[in-house]
Amino acid sequence: MFKVKITYDTGDSFHTEEGIETELEETYTTLKRAEENLNRIKEHYEFYDTLDDYNRGWYFNDAKKKAAMEKIIEDAKSKPWYVKNHPEYSLKLLLNNGRIWQISAFWCGHFERLVSAEIVVETPKIKFN
Repeated sequence: MFKVKITYDTGDSFHTEEGIETELEETYTTLKRAEENLNRIKEHYEFYDTLDDYNRGWYFNDAKKKAAMEKIIEDAKSKPWYVKNHPEYSLKLLLNNGRIWQISAFWCGHFERLVSAEIVVETPKIKFN
């Protein structure tokens, strides 16, 4: 069994919390499915990071850069992780059965920064009565 672990930094205007680790709730029975979702997270974060630069206004004054950014946004629409409403803060992952699981990208935000995403092997828990 496999899980995806997200490590990110967060905080507010006054302090930063580094290295917050969270495992996504879905457990995958195949490494292939976990890897596919890990790739979706990577592609989405690259999109988010580029879009974040755009939203800061760094591209507004240069027509060529603005056109390039608009192409990046348009290209993202064909990606399997793309979510129509607020694509920078949500993405689509796959469940074991192949159905879509739309999640909030909690590692994306004004104070958040994705540090890493990795696949971890979930060990079975043994219960004693």
